[in-house]
Amino acid sequence: MLWEFSLPNTIGVLLTKLAPWVGITMLARLPGGEAHVGLFYAVDRVTEASLFFLMLAASTALPVMAERVAARDADGLGRLALLNIWLAWMMTMPAAVFATASEPLIMRVLGPDFSGRGPILSIVVLAVVAASHTVVLFHVLLAHAKAWALAGFAAVWASVVVVVSWRFAPSLGAVGVAVSITAAYVATGAMAWGFGARVCPILRPRLSHVADIAVFLDLYGLACVASGNLSPFAASLCGVILSILCAGVIWVSATDEQRRVLSGFLRRKAASAD
Repeated sequence: MLWEFSLPNTIGVLLTKLAPWVGITMLARLPGGEAHVGLFYAVDRVTEASLFFLMLAASTALPVMAERVAARDADGLGRLALLNIWLAWMMTMPAAVFATASEPLIMRVLGPDFSGRGPILSIVVLAVVAASHTVVLFHVLLAHAKAWALAGFAAVWASVVVVVSWRFAPSLGAVGVAVSITAAYVATGAMAWGFGARVCPILRPRLSHVADIAVFLDLYGLACVASGNLSPFAASLCGVILSILCAGVIWVSATDEQRRVLSGFLRRKAASAD
């Protein structure tokens, strides 16, 4: 038990918690470093809170995933994982588009010390989107008791954070550290999807996944343009429209089974609220 689970999990936690300190240390040594550190910590709360809810949502499916593994039901496990990935994208992609367009307004609300320091929030929300499916795929590997594989992904994540922070933090400040976090999640997310597809072939990327990502990136780019060229309030309104469009595209790309599951869940929630 110690070798198979406790030790790799401990290593993974230590790596993911210690690696960002390299970038934070570099920020602290810059002129006005305290402001850079404060900005990064303020925006990083978005990542931490989002990851908490993503982990919570994925962990509820872990017992069922373990049952599917024990029953050697690879197709059932794959369908459950794909459902969770779709739900994670439904939660994170539209919100990321809205937050990107609304960044000037959000930073203005936070105070003058946070505005005008670069597009850090729009970079951080990309990390959240990249992390959304990564969390689900990590739970698939955890259901297969591949804790050492997860520790290896944590090592890759930490290495990317350290290298990219070392390269960009001195010149870009807090934005450079945010870039390192996003790059780490993009790298580990791509690797986890490839590894998960080997464990469970039904998880191979589909055309609908590519289309969802492509549409999200297009809308994200439009949100960046709106954020940089419109007034804060107008950009936020544009963000609302783009986020609704993003949610609609993700909804249309889902399978009938996925839509039925989400519709049933929402109906039960509405009934319980009444």
